[in-house]
Amino acid sequence: MLDSPGMVLPSLGDEWPEVEQLCVRHNLTGNAVLDAWIADAAQSHHLHLVTFDKGFKGFRKLLKSSMVTVLKA
Repeated sequence: MLDSPGMVLPSLGDEWPEVEQLCVRHNLTGNAVLDAWIADAAQSHHLHLVTFDKGFKGFRKLLKSSMVTVLKA
């Protein structure tokens, strides 16, 4: 996949302070911490997130609805 035309691997990590604040503000634990990081990384890089993970429906407040698509399995 990484060799596919148009594939870009953005650098991650700069968004972590915001993720920490989200976790504290919303009392996130476990998988929700990783979901928050993915959601915030997608938003900070202006990416559209496509996932089968229904847990991302809870992050629609963070991600504009036009920036996330939750597919049905």
